[in-house]
Amino acid sequence: MKCNHCKNPVKEQDVICEWCGREISLFQSNDINHPINNFEEELRRIETQTRKEIQARIDNRNNSIKEGIVGKIFGTSNFEEWDKDHEKELRQKVYKLQSKAVANFVLPTNPKLLREIKELADNNYRLNKVSFWDEGDKNKNKLQLSLAWLHLSNLAKNKLGIKNNRSTVNNIVTYLNKNSTLKWILIFCAFYFLLFVIIALLNFFQE
Repeated sequence: MKCNHCKNPVKEQDVICEWCGREISLFQSNDINHPINNFEEELRRIETQTRKEIQARIDNRNNSIKEGIVGKIFGTSNFEEWDKDHEKELRQKVYKLQSKAVANFVLPTNPKLLREIKELADNNYRLNKVSFWDEGDKNKNKLQLSLAWLHLSNLAKNKLGIKNNRSTVNNIVTYLNKNSTLKWILIFCAFYFLLFVIIALLNFFQE
């Protein structure tokens, strides 16, 4: 590749041109070839395509009703419409497909792009983060997406040489969210231990 200012050859990982000393701008923020723009477009395309697939399924069912005996007798009152259940189905499928896209994203070598990707990953991790108390199965796909963003952020940090400053508590919470069964076992154990302590204290003060 070449410097966009002096047109001399530079390496992809270079930030400053060794020839002219100016900052190398690989892409403009609105450049259609910008890898982050392409990545975000891919994620939007996943949601759009999934919505179309669910809507096509609804339309096929409605056409079957319209052309069948039920439709001829009862009319269009039994037609299926987009509702909250379809919206939930959409969200679950989108979470699952987007998590795969994030997990398969290939990081560039340029530090400037890596910082942009790290910021994107951090923002999306916070956006999709699942509460510790949320039911595991209900938010399984959303949790999978948030962890994919967290993993991408950590990969970018490693390439940039940035130390991971997440606290031990956050790491433990993340691990327990990934292992829902272990999380609830520890919660029940802690509950019964606390109950035992309270009973022991009550007996102690009654004597």
